[in-house]
Amino acid sequence: LTQSIGVNTHCFRVSPSQRDMTTMGVVANVAVLVGLCACIAAARAAHNATTVEITSVRGGRPSHAHPGVTLDWWVRDDKKYGYQWGDAGILTLDLESRSLRVLARALAPGLLRLGGSPIDSMVYQFGEHEQCARGAGTTAGGSAHFRCSQVGVATYGCLTPHRWRSLLSFAADTGLRLVLGLNACRGRTGADAPMDFSNIQELLSFTASLPAHELTGLHGFEFGNEVCGWGVGWERWAIDMAELRARVHATFVDGAGLPMPQLIGPDCAFDDAGYARILKNMTAEGDFLAAMTYHQYPQCEPVAGSRFVLEPACLQKLDTQAAQAVQVLRDAGVADKTEAWSGESADHTASGGDFGHHLLPTFRSSFYYAWQLSALPLHGVTLAARQCLIGGNYGLLNHTTFQPNPDFFIAYTYRALFDRVLRGNAVALQTRLSQTASAGAQTDGLRTFAFTDAAAAAAAADDSDRTVLVVINMDMHATASLRVSGPVARRERRELHFTARQLTDTVVFVNGELLEYKPASGQLPDILDMAVAVSASDAITVQPASIVFVVL
Repeated sequence: LTQSIGVNTHCFRVSPSQRDMTTMGVVANVAVLVGLCACIAAARAAHNATTVEITSVRGGRPSHAHPGVTLDWWVRDDKKYGYQWGDAGILTLDLESRSLRVLARALAPGLLRLGGSPIDSMVYQFGEHEQCARGAGTTAGGSAHFRCSQVGVATYGCLTPHRWRSLLSFAADTGLRLVLGLNACRGRTGADAPMDFSNIQELLSFTASLPAHELTGLHGFEFGNEVCGWGVGWERWAIDMAELRARVHATFVDGAGLPMPQLIGPDCAFDDAGYARILKNMTAEGDFLAAMTYHQYPQCEPVAGSRFVLEPACLQKLDTQAAQAVQVLRDAGVADKTEAWSGESADHTASGGDFGHHLLPTFRSSFYYAWQLSALPLHGVTLAARQCLIGGNYGLLNHTTFQPNPDFFIAYTYRALFDRVLRGNAVALQTRLSQTASAGAQTDGLRTFAFTDAAAAAAAADDSDRTVLVVINMDMHATASLRVSGPVARRERRELHFTARQLTDTVVFVNGELLEYKPASGQLPDILDMAVAVSASDAITVQPASIVFVVL
């Protein structure tokens, strides 16, 4: 689990602080670094580099809210999962923390989904439900013979008006787009039985009564969490979503100057036949979802004896499921009206279990995450929401210190590239790898992705940076040398090389410099300022077990 990486040093620029430390004798082995630089320079001069062709074949366009994040309802005293979350659950998280707000703003305007297993046992403490008692009831449906909610009890937690307004305020202040998952189980006596909408209506009515400025962060509502088929029948879900839509449209009148909240779902493990049934029933009534969401945890773990960080064949599940989700929308004739989202995702379920702390908060997980954030838009899935921003082992942030884990910096880098380099107009492009017979390097551990600025690409006179290449080297031993073909190859480029000393490290380096958030000052480094300029004549040297972002 503490496997070292074959080569984890790169030929990077030396920052002023590093120069000072070198002068003081703190940074040793300068000769070794110089030697490595010479080796890398030689590699760049080699003529047997693998060629990566950035084609003109377009994939999908990522949403402006991609990548997104989730928060979950788990509570500390829940012995099954909540104990892993501490106070990072939705009801107890310190929303006033400066560090939390600074780091959340760095991911804006990403999606913020309030979701997770306890959704369908949450009670909204409004109106007639002011006396909400946590833990009450044996099942969400109130029947000893039927269980709808994943957590069993009717009331897992109580959302108060004060806490709801605090969550809306947090979203508005950070610029994240809040989506609230609603309880889809209340009052059900069977999977095909109707539900009691009265508590949802109380929440909707209270929310619509708030001043318009408090609702600027509200993006929409979801309905249920992973209860499709067994807790709520597929057709029943479609019927009830139509009921929810009618209530939302009747409650949120025009005049407030805000968009109508979007309706999103069904937030289940993907089942192509089941999803097709939902879409068929909804479209028959002229009803459409803003986004169709599926949950995916590919369960990719390190394999003993393998040379790969994670198995590429396992990560390919991300591509396969994305393509299937988009195809279901096409088959239903609604791909032009409904987006496909990965609404909840991480490499491993249940916070990774006993193995989680060796995987999910470490640099190893970043190979899954960079692959996911690149592959899904290529196939037409416009958004991936990470489970989670903070909580358990999943979190982009450590749930006790609020310090970023490596995956936070992956999301932060995508945000900067999509917004500032590609100016909010990113579109995915297909890439192809090819190599000469004499190259000798392995390419089965390499995965490349590309994005371009769709608007700038249409303007021939626009010479600004408009193409981003992502290179993931899953091989823990082989260095790859890449050359880009096509017009963009003729320009000087900027590179960001993500590495770590060990795959199980919870810190990451970019171009040899430690990436860190400084809570005392509330400052994050500007990731684009850390990029190194490289001549167009040099090959891209991709170290073992590293992730490289190239701005062309």
